[in-house]
Amino acid sequence: GGPLTVAAIKNGTVDFGLMFTSDPTIAAQGLVLLTDDKHLQLSDNIVPIVNTKYDKAPASTALNAVQAALSQAALNGMNSAVQLQHISSTTVANGFLSAVHLDKTALCGGATGSGKITVGAANFSESDLLAHVYAAALAECGYKTTVTSPGAREVEYPALKGGQLGVVAEYAATLTTFLNGTASTDITATMTALKA
Repeated sequence: GGPLTVAAIKNGTVDFGLMFTSDPTIAAQGLVLLTDDKHLQLSDNIVPIVNTKYDKAPASTALNAVQAALSQAALNGMNSAVQLQHISSTTVANGFLSAVHLDKTALCGGATGSGKITVGAANFSESDLLAHVYAAALAECGYKTTVTSPGAREVEYPALKGGQLGVVAEYAATLTTFLNGTASTDITATMTALKA
């Protein structure tokens, strides 16, 4: 989904379309989310994927704290701020951490990180926003962070494995399918398949 999907719904070309539940244009355009009562939609929860070098505290502690605080309402609000109000991803990311009380103590658990971490973002707004949230959290723990957008998953994933990227914001079912796994409508099953 995106601008073309919204336009097609609004002009009557189609009656419904597939969009991110966190897309702020849904509410802004007066559209309605339908309930997936048939459980057809795979569990595409947001997950940070890390290079094994950073799968330890305080990086893992910080990313887990962000994940615990990242509600659908918070994501919707942040997307709205970036996409509709045109506030920078950096400003919104720092505001989110402050609003949910994720300071150095809550994020880092008393540990201090060092070195550089490059956070990858795909080439769309929500991914860039999430990359800035992760980068802000990691910076709070002492890492020097940068955000880059290498583009498609076909470029991003090898860069993560090769160490050029340290962290990438991903979608569980989409990445599982990309890696030839079997995603599910159940997030636990999808995460098990992703980790296999």
